[in-house]
Amino acid sequence: MDYAILEVNSKQFIVREGDKILVDYIKNSLENSLLFFKTVIYFSKGDAHVIGQPYIEEYKVKALITKSCIKNKKIRVFKKKRRKGYHKTIGHRQKYTEIKIVKIIEEKD
Repeated sequence: MDYAILEVNSKQFIVREGDKILVDYIKNSLENSLLFFKTVIYFSKGDAHVIGQPYIEEYKVKALITKSCIKNKKIRVFKKKRRKGYHKTIGHRQKYTEIKIVKIIEEKD
């Protein structure tokens, strides 16, 4: 089965058609809207492999935004300095966008 390695927001993902992945939050993204990623680093189909330098310009990935903003569970950060009476608790919830890979497109000249 063919797959590609895609770079989104400086992170790399191995994707196939039909996969759902969580990427870092994409601002101003609407649900059920299409995205095209031209940052394909690697493509494999059977025994054929294509490696980009750094990207492959002939390939792009068509994706659909299924959920625009998903929040991960909260993590707590506790800071303390001993013998000083200083302590501080803060929390953080990371935002993600869920996208579904619709098709890996090869643009032939």
